[in-house]
Amino acid sequence: FREDIRDLVTVAVNRYANIVLLATLMLGMVAQCYIGGPLPDEAAQFVRNAYFLCLGSAMLYLLLCIACAIGSRALAGLCQLDLLMKFVRLPTQELEEELDEAAAHESASAFERQGLWTIFRIPGFNRFETFGGPFSSESS
Repeated sequence: FREDIRDLVTVAVNRYANIVLLATLMLGMVAQCYIGGPLPDEAAQFVRNAYFLCLGSAMLYLLLCIACAIGSRALAGLCQLDLLMKFVRLPTQELEEELDEAAAHESASAFERQGLWTIFRIPGFNRFETFGGPFSSESS
């Protein structure tokens, strides 16, 4: 479940990064039109006013888009932090149960409860018994 939250937030952050990139490119194009694209001298005054009004509002909206997308990326990171730290619990209970189950087989007291034959067994000796070697119970 925690990986799902990370995946969803990563998708959202990547989407906002793409929006910032696209809006920045469009803002550069609008700024180039505003600075380097003068209208001909014979254009009427209302056409000039409408042109600069459109470019100005486009700049404003693109700047707002970039600011909101950057803020959304920050909020998505904070939301991920809150979800992972406060609302979605770490699987500590399951880890504790696994450790308790493993302690019965892997503790020193479990080793002491084994028989002497198991404690003092010769490593590799069981292979002779399975292959019918000289020490197996079948050869005697």
